[in-house]
Amino acid sequence: MYKKHCADCHGSDLMGDAGPALAGKKFADSLDYSGMTGKQLYDFIAKHMPKDDPGELTDKQYLQTFAYLLCKNGFKPGDSAIDQKAIDAMDLQPLPDSSQSSCD
Repeated sequence: MYKKHCADCHGSDLMGDAGPALAGKKFADSLDYSGMTGKQLYDFIAKHMPKDDPGELTDKQYLQTFAYLLCKNGFKPGDSAIDQKAIDAMDLQPLPDSSQSSCD
């Protein structure tokens, strides 16, 4: 999902291109500055992305994309698929160490 709908703007490595970085220090700094929660970030993605056709993805596709973004930022996968309840309770800061992340 990410490669098909997000990589053109946010880069194949999530480090930004035409759009902002979605991983690493720049992403962490923007979350820290804005105080954005998991729910706020997910809602923004689901309502405004992809930029050329906001809302075009299914709920499942948005959840998969959000889970991929979390994984690339060092969050460990849970025992079940991510859902809205988990996102609503999610604290994004501080971001975990993403150096050992294997999400592909």
